[in-house]
Amino acid sequence: MSRVPRHLWSRARAACLLPALAALLALPGLAADVGFASTDATDPYLWLEDIDGARALDWVRAQNAATEKKLASQPLYQELRSEALAALDSPSRLPNVDQMGKWIYNFWKDDQHPRGIYRRATLEELRKPEPAWETVLDVDALAQREGKPWVFHGMDCLPPEYRECLVSLSPGGGDAEEIREFDPVKLAFEPAGFSVPTAKTSMAWLDADSVFIGSDFGPGSLTESGYPRTVRLWRRGTPLAKA
Repeated sequence: MSRVPRHLWSRARAACLLPALAALLALPGLAADVGFASTDATDPYLWLEDIDGARALDWVRAQNAATEKKLASQPLYQELRSEALAALDSPSRLPNVDQMGKWIYNFWKDDQHPRGIYRRATLEELRKPEPAWETVLDVDALAQREGKPWVFHGMDCLPPEYRECLVSLSPGGGDAEEIREFDPVKLAFEPAGFSVPTAKTSMAWLDADSVFIGSDFGPGSLTESGYPRTVRLWRRGTPLAKA
């Protein structure tokens, strides 16, 4: 079985959808002037840097609403929207897969799982006309249980056994992630495993009891854009501050 890389699927979708969107945006009168009010004489847009601030978010919501209203008023909008949703939500679409050991993993969204389910099947099972997928993590159920709008950013497991795994979850879909250790046998998070609160974190396994980690270690540890300046070695059973 050959695997189609995720970025190629993204490009294919964009190639299908962007020309239609560009045609809509080129229609007369679609573009609108945007006004900014600020008391900052040097940078009138500085308040937008506070990406989670109430003022910035209110402005984004207002622009989204105006854009949606304008697009929806165009004759082709509903037809293009329906066709795009039908293609992207089709149960017959090809799953994008990753192989880890004997398992073939896939992240799947549909109308029943808008946040998605991370699932797996053996290669033998996947060759069947109707594979029986096993759910590894139901992101919709997790979001409802924990009261957070989790967005799944992937699971990274230590080869060659793929017995130790790290799951990355973003509260809303941004670059900042919460990372938790996950047991792929019990299909549950490890209560005493590696765990990092929400930050622009990167983690990678060294061995079953050690990870490389770049994260927020306090003042001076992050760049101006909030990414870690250093990578540290963190051993199991020790506090993150001692990495």
